Amino acid sequence: MVRPTENREFERHRHDASLLYAFQNSDKYYSATMCDYGDDGMCFVAGYALEPGSEIFIKMENFPEDVGSPNIKECYNAVVQWCEPMPDTDAFFYKVGVKYSRTGSAVR
Repeated sequence: MVRPTENREFERHRHDASLLYAFQNSDKYYSATMCDYGDDGMCFVAGYALEPGSEIFIKMENFPEDVGSPNIKECYNAVVQWCEPMPDTDAFFYKVGVKYSRTGSAVR
């Protein structure tokens, strides 16, 4: 598994926020927490491992209408790029990196 942190085209911004994600063609949502975001993708912490290449739908929970950054949107279609277990945690959590599949906006 290769994390492309050194080769990113867009800058990432730290931002902790609650989100929900679902696999494409599913109505079952799972909770996660965003770590950072950029113009082309985001990183979040999930309670389950996600397979790279999986297509997911992401919804920001309690999305504020007056959000401070124009780069954060309410919904995203994305593809999982990488997933790795988080070390030094008492429970099993995974860091997941996704790339937006529709320029950062989504329709569902």
